[in-house]
Amino acid sequence: MKATIQYSVELGEIPFKIEELYGECLTQLKTLNSLASSLDVSVPDIFISRIDSLRLKMVDIDSKLEECSVLMRGYVEASQKLEEFDLASQEGIPNDEEAALDPPDFNLNEALADIKSLSLPDPSEWMNKGGDK
Repeated sequence: MKATIQYSVELGEIPFKIEELYGECLTQLKTLNSLASSLDVSVPDIFISRIDSLRLKMVDIDSKLEECSVLMRGYVEASQKLEEFDLASQEGIPNDEEAALDPPDFNLNEALADIKSLSLPDPSEWMNKGGDK
């Protein structure tokens, strides 16, 4: 069973967190590549078992890569909104000084929580029900 864990970080830290997660994915993919390369099709039972294991691990990696993508989209959107706000403030677009001091009506944590709340089915469940074993 998967659980979602959320925490707050500064906007500037997000690319580093993404890079960390992406690095983990790359390491896992290299390991899986090594394992897949060493499979021996002459022993069917072991081959089938290891293929199934590799597939499940790839689903895990895919989930982490999706998280990287979602985080980067949120980061880009938040950065653009912040840049627009900064430009508008510099150009004096707000009518009063108070409006210039208020941040834009965008909360990255809320946006990320909304994205993460979209629940996708656990691929390992439907993979096992597919009858492809």
